[in-house]
Amino acid sequence: MDKRKCIKFGIVVLMAGMAAACVAIPGCSRTGKSDSTAMRYVVPAPGDDMEHAAFRALTLSENKPGDLKESVQYRGKTQRYAEFRFGSPASTLVTVVLDEVSPGQTDVYVDADRKRMIEDKDRLAGPGPIFRVPINVEIAEGENAARFPRIVVIRLGRSGQSISYATAGYMEGVLQLDGQETQARLVDNNGDGVMADPADLIWIDADHDGKWDSISERLPCVPIVNLGNERYAMRCDLAGEHLSLKKLEGTGTLELVLPEFKEPGLLSAINVWLAGREGSIAKLDLAQPKTDVPVGEYYIYEISADMKDPAGGDPWTFSFSGISGENSPQWHAVTADKTTAIHPLADLVLKATISGSNRQYRPGEDISVESRLETGERMALRSCIRNKDKPDLEKRHDGAETSLVSPDGKVLDSHMSGFS
Repeated sequence: MDKRKCIKFGIVVLMAGMAAACVAIPGCSRTGKSDSTAMRYVVPAPGDDMEHAAFRALTLSENKPGDLKESVQYRGKTQRYAEFRFGSPASTLVTVVLDEVSPGQTDVYVDADRKRMIEDKDRLAGPGPIFRVPINVEIAEGENAARFPRIVVIRLGRSGQSISYATAGYMEGVLQLDGQETQARLVDNNGDGVMADPADLIWIDADHDGKWDSISERLPCVPIVNLGNERYAMRCDLAGEHLSLKKLEGTGTLELVLPEFKEPGLLSAINVWLAGREGSIAKLDLAQPKTDVPVGEYYIYEISADMKDPAGGDPWTFSFSGISGENSPQWHAVTADKTTAIHPLADLVLKATISGSNRQYRPGEDISVESRLETGERMALRSCIRNKDKPDLEKRHDGAETSLVSPDGKVLDSHMSGFS
């Protein structure tokens, strides 16, 4: 009996939308170099300096996310839902539920362990309106995720009709800066849990007075920072556990290069994270397709891309990360005063590998098929989601349907499995 494999992915939207290919590679979230400073997570007491970053409002919906389960018996009749990402693009969303018990009284539930299940234990204790919730930052490491403990501050609006959140505290350490010990802090300013985003902040006590000047000592977390009359190479892992600032010895440019699409405007957003061999972190997106970085070698660590459906359906979000245990990353050399092109969506290949495919199967035997969408630089698809910005309409397609089809086109069997 001949065997043919029919792999049905929502991901064909991504492949069909391209006239050329693109993407890149695996990686680890920690850079831990011997010349870097180990940073520690500090959570100040309520009301203290830098207790938390600015609050970010969450969008609420009366319709729950499609994959969310509930085992709790709510006290109220009306529930509203919100979600936020606390980690790298492929991390599982954190769900928040507001249960309106009565006018002026609202219970708040947070799926802090990301089980996609709201249980009795998820109800936040205390009178509010401010709650502190332990939530781990999830950062992709190939097919797995590293987790780093954090505290998230949840703020319920006075009317109980709104909610916002912020990462509590900061990462703190003492840098060796030009031969002097210098206090430094990293702040997650955009609420995604990652400490090396350009939207995040690094504070440097440059004058060593023990105070923090928001004008001269607060800088964006970018690969090259200006401090006084000097420029420094900033090296920091995504979790903010290690940090160093070294005087810049040369810079080059990373440039995002995208494929030609059959239809203009299909790609609505893309975020490409790169990690340097020496610990620098860089990010490229549509708003900033070029960035200057210290000279060295860089590889693509993680990719997320938002695309419209060419057929007019709901938009898609695709997340890629590295393939663990398969060869080394594809390093891209950045030399002084030169531009290095980064093609993060190239050479997409959809694979279906049958275990033991070098032998004949007999009727009734199970066939194990591993499906994978990967790129030319050995990045693999980890998740694809529709309508990520609308929790009530969001649909997850984190799997492939593999069908065994006879020569005359009859489907003999099919099975859904996650992406590998």
